[in-house]
Amino acid sequence: MIYQILSRLYLTTRKEAEELPEDFEVLVLSQMPTNRGVKIAIDDNVPWDAEVISKIKNTVYRWISEGKNVCLACDACVSRSPSAAIVYLMSIGMDMEEALKFVKARHPGAHPSSIIMDSLLEQKI
Repeated sequence: MIYQILSRLYLTTRKEAEELPEDFEVLVLSQMPTNRGVKIAIDDNVPWDAEVISKIKNTVYRWISEGKNVCLACDACVSRSPSAAIVYLMSIGMDMEEALKFVKARHPGAHPSSIIMDSLLEQKI
């Protein structure tokens, strides 16, 4: 299943992302191999440092500003890809609580890791 967060921002699993049409840019947050997209090799329940957060923000922002459809993908579409959507939403002006509620309203199964969420607060996006 694919979840639409914004008009050009979507979430799904790594495996489903491999089947998306070519008009999607895919950012994969996983240690698992993938045949599609830009990959950030990261495990769940690991704090995100400034480099990871910056890569997510900059990549998503660039693709959206270029008018592309963007899909954030991780293994289960529960923690990492929703967290990446939260990073983007925070970078465009939402606070973390507002961004979390926004993502959960569109993907009720989203449950970002508290370790990742704490690291987002520490990095002051």
